[in-house]
Amino acid sequence: MTVVLGKYGDGFCKEFYEKLRKYREGLKYGEFLEKNFIGGESVPRLTDGKEEGKENCFKNPDKLRETIKKDGKVILVYRGNSGVNWSPSNLSWNAIFLGEYLRDPLYGIEVDELYFFEPNEPRQKQDKSEYEDKKNPGGIVKGEPCSVDIIRKLMKNYFDKIVTMCAHDSRGKDGWIIKKCRKGERYRILKNWEYLPLEEQVNLETLFNGEDFIYNVDGSDIIENYIDDVSERFPGTYVVNPDGTPCINKKRVVNGDKCKDGGHMEKVRHLAGEGQGEITYKDVFDLDLRGASVLIPDDRIMSGKTMDGTVEKVIENGAKHVRCVGFHGEFHPLPEKGTDALAMLQNRRTKSEYGLNKVRVHATNSVDNPAFHPPLDILPRGVEVCHKIFK
Repeated sequence: MTVVLGKYGDGFCKEFYEKLRKYREGLKYGEFLEKNFIGGESVPRLTDGKEEGKENCFKNPDKLRETIKKDGKVILVYRGNSGVNWSPSNLSWNAIFLGEYLRDPLYGIEVDELYFFEPNEPRQKQDKSEYEDKKNPGGIVKGEPCSVDIIRKLMKNYFDKIVTMCAHDSRGKDGWIIKKCRKGERYRILKNWEYLPLEEQVNLETLFNGEDFIYNVDGSDIIENYIDDVSERFPGTYVVNPDGTPCINKKRVVNGDKCKDGGHMEKVRHLAGEGQGEITYKDVFDLDLRGASVLIPDDRIMSGKTMDGTVEKVIENGAKHVRCVGFHGEFHPLPEKGTDALAMLQNRRTKSEYGLNKVRVHATNSVDNPAFHPPLDILPRGVEVCHKIFK
């Protein structure tokens, strides 16, 4: 028997438990109460489930503790809320704070194994802290980033295994991702390294090994299925990537006249001394999109600036229907504009013979966000993987 411990009041956690019950017998459910914390939320104490009269919840915290102590295994399910002005580092530290707050009440009652399912994968966010210096070929700029390795070590103090999710078309064994690079080139992650000759693979450095501690599950096919559905309803849909690093494999969705490759925008992120954080877009496609349906997929929508720059371009080129889809819908507030990322995108309009069309914005439920679209539900995949990994 295992106890699933969910964030109080989040139906996502309860649904995770209900789906996992189909795989396991004797599963129990409880909830933890949270409070506001720097960069997110944390846990001061445990509490019982809301439906006390039902067999699957606990009548009181003492009963919950008694059950956990008897079993010794806990699956912690947690996800953040959209609209928080979080950064990848804040997300990672928040998970550590979560473990710290749970350590005494859980390990104090002899928890043998604590597993963690947090679908918004801050530990696997692109590591921009170490990258190639374009002005100095061969030079490497090091920054915040290699803190990712330190954060993983800290997490091992609290969690036995962690499952996260992303969309980067990097499917490895059983659907989770193993990232590798050549030694000394951490900034240049190799794609399709498993196809290299074995003698070359021996000399590669492993950036992330899912079999070790953190399993980052590739959910890019969830986005691809969504694209297939849209192109069925709107034949001739163009798929346009908002930057040069696609989160999907277009070869799996481009299908003749039904779904077309619309190319991509070229995004240049300026380094320190050049306007840190500023983004410049270069047009690398020149399509006549008059009357066309356009779909723009990305792995995460944070400030929305990357997505908005692409939306602006496809509207200029005549697109009639525009859909933005993000795997992680974080939608940061934009106080300088008096709005937030979601509202900014939704306020864009395209022209048609019927007037103005609103840009549609959809996201998965990896983050609690108002743009969640049911066909993008990640729970079936997440539960299946967690069942395999959290033995």
